[in-house]
Order: sequence, then structure tokens, then C-alpha cells
Amino acid sequence: MTALGLDHSGVVTGVTVPRWEQDGWRAIHESCATAIAMADMFSQSYLQFIGIREAQLSNKSAMSLARITNLTMLFVPLSTIAAIFSMGDEFSPGKGKGWIF
Repeated sequence: MTALGLDHSGVVTGVTVPRWEQDGWRAIHESCATAIAMADMFSQSYLQFIGIREAQLSNKSAMSLARITNLTMLFVPLSTIAAIFSMGDEFSPGKGKGWIF
């Protein structure tokens, strides 16, 4: 800051810096600080948007998995019962080789 003439005294190694130049550098410094603050706010809002979007996608995945689980709960017992009723002769429940199933 001193090298740019932005210190409060306005004197750099014996040279007096004009007030307009000090004001100009301060304005540039403030503009840069404003631009940096805006970029930080934009990046934070973008990260929040990405977090929300990931949560929505994971909810969709969970709903799909819930549907598959419900179908499995329905069809696995039905296929087991169908397998038992399709057995014949020696492999029927209560017969000699029924223990195999």
C-alpha cells in the first residue's frame, strides 16, 4: 500500500503523491474487492445449487430402489410357492427326496 502511495500520510520516500492518484488507487482497490466478493458469493450459491441437485438425484434413486424392493417382496414368495407346487413324485414335500428342496 505504501509503494502505491495509499498510506495515510501521502508521502513516499520524500515524494508527495497527489491526492487524485491516491483516490484512483483506492477506487481500483475497492472495485477489485467488490469483484472478489461477488465471485465468492457466486461460487457459494453454485455449490449450494449443486448440493440441492445431488440430493434430488439421490431421492430419485432411492425411490427407484424402493420400487424394485417392493416388486421383489411380491415375486420371490410367489416363485417359491410355485416351485414347491410344481414338484412331483419323489420330490414332493413329505416324500422321500423332498428334503433336497
